[in-house]
Amino acid sequence: MSLRALLLTLAVAAFSTHGALACQGSKMLFQDRFNTLDPAWGNDDNASASGGRLLLRAPAGSSAFADHLLNQTNVYTDVDECITVRFSSTKDQAGTSAGIVFWGTDDSHDYMLVITPIGQFIVMRKVADMRNLVPIGWTPSSAVRQGLGVPNEIEVITRGNQAMLYINGTKVGQISGQPPESGSLIGVYWSVPSDPNVLIEFSDLKVMTAGAS
Repeated sequence: MSLRALLLTLAVAAFSTHGALACQGSKMLFQDRFNTLDPAWGNDDNASASGGRLLLRAPAGSSAFADHLLNQTNVYTDVDECITVRFSSTKDQAGTSAGIVFWGTDDSHDYMLVITPIGQFIVMRKVADMRNLVPIGWTPSSAVRQGLGVPNEIEVITRGNQAMLYINGTKVGQISGQPPESGSLIGVYWSVPSDPNVLIEFSDLKVMTAGAS
């Protein structure tokens, strides 16, 4: 086999294994490198940023803790948004989860694509009465890379009332929803057990224009 043919074969195999590259829109609308904590994330004592990582943990002395941050930089319509998440050491891997927020209006109205370090994902919707609706329930998926410290890239592409859901370049689902009429906020979600040493790490947040297809 020639060198050119070998390289082409390896490239095709890598694409098939890992899926398409994420966040490949034509224009960058927003990017956060997390060298410092941008004030647009709000004032949250459980959040900090340095060295390219957004770090989130439960408050000391708390019970199981879940929260989300909405970025107030801008609102968006049809976008391709992605972020990488890592889970730190924890005894309760099943009780730990993190993900990306899309179609957000405020703290009481948003959607979330969330994963766990044991290979599951879920899509949740928060509504005005503080209930969590579940468009897609907990689903095991080989697209989620399992383990601690392992990077997982989560991506959501929105077009009109459709949201296409990707994990590490593999499409894991699609939902119909109700995006805000005046544009959407993006953000992050995390849920951790009552252990202040458990960290959720986010990195490489990008928001790009959604492609035409």
